[in-house]
Amino acid sequence: MRASFKDSDLQDAFTADGFVVVDLFDADTAAALLAHVLEVSAGAFEPSEIGGNRLTYYASVIDSDFEVRRRLFRLLAPAMTDAADRLLDRHRLVTAGIVAKKGGAGTLALHTDPTLTTDPDIASLTLWCPLVDVEEANGRLHVIPGSHKVSRQINGPGIPEYYWRYRDRIARHATALSLKAGQAVIFDGRLIHGSPPNTTERVRAAIMASFVPEEAQALLFTPDPDSAGARLLMFDVGNGRYFEHDAADFVSGRVAEAHVGAIANPNAPVTVEEFERRLADLRRPAAVPAPRPGFLARLAGRR
Repeated sequence: MRASFKDSDLQDAFTADGFVVVDLFDADTAAALLAHVLEVSAGAFEPSEIGGNRLTYYASVIDSDFEVRRRLFRLLAPAMTDAADRLLDRHRLVTAGIVAKKGGAGTLALHTDPTLTTDPDIASLTLWCPLVDVEEANGRLHVIPGSHKVSRQINGPGIPEYYWRYRDRIARHATALSLKAGQAVIFDGRLIHGSPPNTTERVRAAIMASFVPEEAQALLFTPDPDSAGARLLMFDVGNGRYFEHDAADFVSGRVAEAHVGAIANPNAPVTVEEFERRLADLRRPAAVPAPRPGFLARLAGRR
């Protein structure tokens, strides 16, 4: 399996749990970035909409104002590219933006991020970096360690997540991550994660960026509207194309740009019992074989 991180300890933790926590910026740098973000976005952070459905949080990558999307990307891309160069093993940036929750809102149910590669053995990565300290009161991230290996499902706009019927039941497996401003969680896009609402009066803003290995084509998958779910269409979202489409177009299958290919939908259902069995197996320490007797013990055994 292709490595995601340069550091072997980070890679080992990432392989096992599906995420790592790293120090990305100091507090002053995080505060300066937040000030620039507020300036570019006018500090509005009104909840986003997808196809007429209003969310409870703001995400710049689906902002209906395409220019705000692009300006935030240009602001954040240098720092995200630098992070990739320092930490990741030959990856390139696909998206970068802001996810923000105004006070009193912002529940984000457990979910997985869009699949951005065609090879299930090659992870697409998400980086989530709060620009303020985060704890339970303002909507810290919750993750289910090991869940990135439960299923190889392809995720994308309009593709039902295999666990959606029982996401409330599996929430008990989640771990909450309290972070300082400038710390970051880097995780496999298949890791199940979410966050509670921001119950404070202050906006909780975080950078969210995605990366793929430099040799991989960045793709977004959506259901083929003419196949009753049997096929998935692939759209090229590299080189800034991610920002040239409205999220509702992907969900509804009305993307104006021609798709670059199609595959049979490989996704299979996973029952809650199977989910919990697989997760328990993944978390169980591997059995360590008993050491062979030493030379003297083996010699004594021959007498």
